Amino acid sequence: MKSKKVVSYALALLISASSLIGQNASAYYGARGSLKPLSSEFKTETTSSRYNFRSSRRKTGYKPIPFSLGEDGFKGFRTPLKSENLPRRFDLRDENRVTSVKDQGPNGSCWAFATYASAESVLLPGEKNDFSEKHLRNTHLYDWKPDEGGNHLISTAYLANWQGPINEADDPYSPFGFYSDRNLVRTKDLDKVLFLPNADSYQNIQSLKKAIMDYGASYTTICSNEYYTNFKTMGHYNPGVGNADHAVAIVGWDDNYSRDNFKTKPTSNGAWIVKNSWGQEWGIDGGYFYISYEDAFVAKNNAVFFLEEKSNEKTNWGYDELGMTQSFGDGETAWFTNVFGPVKEDSDVVEVAFYAPSNNAHYEVYLDGKYNESGKFENMKKVAEGSLEFAGYYTINIDKVKVTKGSKFAPMIKITTPNNRYPIAVETPIRNYSQKARALYGQSFYSFDGKNWNDMNRTVYNTNVCLKAFTVKAEEGDDDPVDPVDPVDPVDPVDPVDPVDPVDPVDPVDPVDPVDPVDPVDPEPAEKSVNISILSNLDDLEINKKSLIKIATKDENGKSLSGSSLKVNLEKPDGSKKYRSLYTNYYGEAILELSNSDLNLEGEYRLSLEASKYGYKGSKIEKTFKLTSSSEEEKDEDVVLENPVILKDLTNIKETSRYRGISLKISAKNKQNQNLRYEKILVEVTNPNGKKSNFTKYTDYYGELLLPFSVYELNNVGKYTVKVTSDIKGYDNTSLDLSIEVK
Repeated sequence: MKSKKVVSYALALLISASSLIGQNASAYYGARGSLKPLSSEFKTETTSSRYNFRSSRRKTGYKPIPFSLGEDGFKGFRTPLKSENLPRRFDLRDENRVTSVKDQGPNGSCWAFATYASAESVLLPGEKNDFSEKHLRNTHLYDWKPDEGGNHLISTAYLANWQGPINEADDPYSPFGFYSDRNLVRTKDLDKVLFLPNADSYQNIQSLKKAIMDYGASYTTICSNEYYTNFKTMGHYNPGVGNADHAVAIVGWDDNYSRDNFKTKPTSNGAWIVKNSWGQEWGIDGGYFYISYEDAFVAKNNAVFFLEEKSNEKTNWGYDELGMTQSFGDGETAWFTNVFGPVKEDSDVVEVAFYAPSNNAHYEVYLDGKYNESGKFENMKKVAEGSLEFAGYYTINIDKVKVTKGSKFAPMIKITTPNNRYPIAVETPIRNYSQKARALYGQSFYSFDGKNWNDMNRTVYNTNVCLKAFTVKAEEGDDDPVDPVDPVDPVDPVDPVDPVDPVDPVDPVDPVDPVDPVDPVDPEPAEKSVNISILSNLDDLEINKKSLIKIATKDENGKSLSGSSLKVNLEKPDGSKKYRSLYTNYYGEAILELSNSDLNLEGEYRLSLEASKYGYKGSKIEKTFKLTSSSEEEKDEDVVLENPVILKDLTNIKETSRYRGISLKISAKNKQNQNLRYEKILVEVTNPNGKKSNFTKYTDYYGELLLPFSVYELNNVGKYTVKVTSDIKGYDNTSLDLSIEVK
């Protein structure tokens, strides 16, 4: 009997221990380190709390992430906030930097719509895209069905693993179609995702505003309980009842938005302008609403998604299919590495990608191109270094390292996260969240001193570090001793055979000349330099118009330098300054985005650029340019257009009841009958009393726009007139006049 009790007790201990695996287990086998504790929001999340809003006809779909992310160590933007001169009101729609409002239907795919609302916005106005939310929703590998929700970390993992984005046309949205082909071809690569701090203080609110103005729409989460929505004004303020259950996108703000517009009144004015995914007939302006700055749930879990041109040459190496599900550590500084390979051909490692779990992280990147299976990392070469202002996922350009065919390689990151003891992002199993996470021994390693290494999978079972590397086929002559062959030229010293003429014994001094080649063979590191050039014509910049400036960095021999750090200082005519930090890509280029607010003054601007790179001497350049308000008008006068915009009313509604809302649908096409997608349309509505209201709309992917009018907007009996005018550059703009009789 006693032995049975012992066995039962041992079995109970075993079951208890095994239940910890994939939850919040501490390190095993005596190794230091542990997973970050699960957040209270994640632990208390229940099915009933997901849909706690008044209308049971809608679903939302936000799944909380398992841990707090990004708040530790935050110090805000480097620039003092007062110097930013942020406008009292800002709306990305006014700059044609948002895509159309979509309708997620009765399933929990809001997170996919919010993700692409951000990604598509960041690419605008220079590039218009429509990505497939359905494919993102359907292909995740987490512990629930496609219609049951997600979050921004799941979106990040999907994009980082090159599962997408997929064009909407290749996998059109269906609220009830839960199969998507995993072999569809992506159209972009992921560059980075900024996990911006919760806007729970004045400084953080200003920081979020600046990011939206500079980059584009931000993914965020709210509690969607419609009890707290004023449907007359579409103002929403929840003082703290319920849980975050819905993902949306912030597209702007209005500091003067009156507190009286809210059903439950906050203490002060001010609201975020929010894009929803419940269709264009919900809300105002075709799917938008306002949320008070004081709302308890808005502007948390913020993320801005940056996509870049797809590369067909690169190979993506990584083990974390689910991406970051937890963080791990035992102090502010840690080292981590993955062993990849063997490679099938001679390859150059050109980039790495990893997560920074908190703000103000500092990183160093090392690489061993000849890993020998010893479990030791003694041949590491430093290839990049830098700091990251925000938590996020980052792709870092590095000094390329060659890996020969059949060899393994190991990228290593040393990361320091101030005030955060869990600096290593990991993929680990968590019950009811990421139980499909799998790892093998010998894949991921970590250290807290850079010398003593532990296999991550032996410390926490089925756990990998989140670290990727990107390789390209090695260029001809990479790491090839072609240049060193030059020293063979000293064979010329055959001339010393001339000493056959005893008269010229001093001539052998001439062979000293071959010593000259020593200079190029052994250059001083300090002589290696970064040279900056601006490839864009600054004279083409226009006042109040977002512009993209291409910058290139090369070494002293004219070779492109990837991974160069650029500090940008734009001094405006009034003396105020704007700062940016950029990194050059694989081709040694970076894009400086200047928003409307950066270029909103007449006069002379001074653009200063400072480039640096580890192991190279830095350099600076300074350029000036002038902006005048008449420049755009002068250009317009020189252009003669014969290409009209054809506007058409698709609904033909002439009258309605005072107690019934309506929606007008307008199409915009060119004379070739092609849809004019995502173009600006001006709308003027005049009510029976002569009161006018003006607003701006944008056409969708199909060249159409919806004009919804609620019962509150049609509250007067009589004739309403609607004037729709196109505002599209390169076309002869036209107007369409409509009238509606309200009885």
